[in-house]
Amino acid sequence: TLQAEHRQGKRIQRLASLTIDLAVHTTKLMESGRATHAQAIHVLEQELAQERAQVAALKARLSQYGGLVPPADPALPPPSAGASPGRKRKAPLSLFNPNVRARVPQGGRIRTG
Repeated sequence: TLQAEHRQGKRIQRLASLTIDLAVHTTKLMESGRATHAQAIHVLEQELAQERAQVAALKARLSQYGGLVPPADPALPPPSAGASPGRKRKAPLSLFNPNVRARVPQGGRIRTG
């Protein structure tokens, strides 16, 4: 589901920031002489391999839903050709954010059919 994909994306973001923390940590270890350059690089490579595996798994799952970006049809002209498309509308973040509640229309209650 979309929410699961959103959570997975958050997890990958967290993993990326953890990897940065780890890089800082291993650099400090090396500078203090407690770890060799090769040891630090080995640890970082392991972390990076795990992260890449997770990203690949996420991409594979996304492709089941049609992926993030549809593949370009070679028969169609590129989007820039032709009249200027005007301002593209971005999807509201609340669409993907499970923490944002749907706004209640003016009148204070949600009308149901």
